[in-house]
Amino acid sequence: MLRTFLITIAVALAALVGLLATRLDIGGLTDAGPRASTLRIGTARLLVPAGYLRAGDTETAAASDADLVAAWPGFGPPAARKPDGGTPLVFLRLAPATGDDPAERPMTLYARFFADVHWSNPGGLLMRRFRPDSPYGGEELYYSPPDGEAFSARCPRQGSVADVGSANCLWSFRQDGLDIQARFPASLLPRWTRLRDGVQDLLRGWIAAAGPKQAAKGKQS
Repeated sequence: MLRTFLITIAVALAALVGLLATRLDIGGLTDAGPRASTLRIGTARLLVPAGYLRAGDTETAAASDADLVAAWPGFGPPAARKPDGGTPLVFLRLAPATGDDPAERPMTLYARFFADVHWSNPGGLLMRRFRPDSPYGGEELYYSPPDGEAFSARCPRQGSVADVGSANCLWSFRQDGLDIQARFPASLLPRWTRLRDGVQDLLRGWIAAAGPKQAAKGKQS
């Protein structure tokens, strides 16, 4: 009887652990376990597994910005990738949203600096090269047609002296009260829709995992 009772308890505990793991598997939370950190950046609140954090290792942090990194193509924490040394990484910097929406930059900020060189890129992106005498000389802009509202990224001109490293392309966008800068290898440009959707879904998962925002003090009934 005692043995049967103990087996029943063990099975119930295993089921409970499995259920909790399933419910926490949002943005890689099962990889981080109890070391997930709650980040408060501006008005946004995110529950981020420690495996994604590039700096700091606190349970709760209120900061002006945060640096994170995810592994392509599954957007899990880098510790979860295969140790082959060749897995591309996507670096994220999160800050409170301020000023103009980054989605408006391709035509409002960059267009005046374009050179005549342009073409269509694999994956459906358009490419415009910046003039050498502009603030972005030596760079190229890759953007979704017609105006880059869905996606745009500045990258060093391929083969230039600035074309070094593995995360040179910069994509800026706004989501859920955050301004996000994502750095990634130019090799991911043909997969830009997968990149965009994966990063945005990752952020949504972290925000959802943090739960609803707490009510302001003095307004609770």
